[in-house]
Amino acid sequence: VLFLDVDVVVTPTYTASLFEILKNQRELGAAVGTVLRMYTRADGDFVDDVFTTDVEAQGLSITRGGNLEFLHEGLAENGVVEVFGVPGIASMYRVRALLDGMIGQEYFDIDMDRACISADLAWRLRLLGWRSCLVTEAIAYRYGSGEQKKSTLYHMVLAGCGGAGDISFFAYRNHFLLLWKNMYARHWVKFFPWFFWTEFRRRVVLLFLSPRYLIVALQSIRMYPRMLKKHTILMRRARVTPKKIAQWFDQKTQLLENSVE
Repeated sequence: VLFLDVDVVVTPTYTASLFEILKNQRELGAAVGTVLRMYTRADGDFVDDVFTTDVEAQGLSITRGGNLEFLHEGLAENGVVEVFGVPGIASMYRVRALLDGMIGQEYFDIDMDRACISADLAWRLRLLGWRSCLVTEAIAYRYGSGEQKKSTLYHMVLAGCGGAGDISFFAYRNHFLLLWKNMYARHWVKFFPWFFWTEFRRRVVLLFLSPRYLIVALQSIRMYPRMLKKHTILMRRARVTPKKIAQWFDQKTQLLENSVE
């Protein structure tokens, strides 16, 4: 099953490249290609699409602070490498993996509407033993502004929450739900200094510059019982040990070491 965001354009061989690797590697639950940036440029009465070589995403990585982030470092020019998970913007999933990853009747968690749903699915499939990969030569493009991102602390914090405006509001809330649902208890202890520092900086900036984010704390607490129930179900079904999951925290160099052959 191929999931595409509405602002994504794929090249003619994109779908076939992902399908081929999933067909040949039965342990893979999901695959993604290299998603590059594109934007529109007005020239008089005409509007042209400009395709760039700037990488938007090459899978998902997880940091010690508990953030799932786009990989965009040009991991390899050709080949297939294993990644922690795939973003939902242009990814193909094995149907059997989606069925295995269901909790109740949900493939994507309906409590995480508008943000973090693909990150949640990526983490869930990893816990259940499904691997994910990047097929670097498969190319897709995602529309953007073509402008440089702002580098102020406030905008960097918003970027870490998933964007600006309403999207960042939901992403900030759902980030807590994501951790509560998928995190092993021992990881809270092992990575606590990084969790604390990440959330402390984020909260200080947002609470002073955007007081509306106070609502996030109240919503998160209210939704905690539902996340705890899902967490209990998921932990009972998890097939990957905490030690193996912990190896992916801030370990981007292992992406090439764990190549899918």
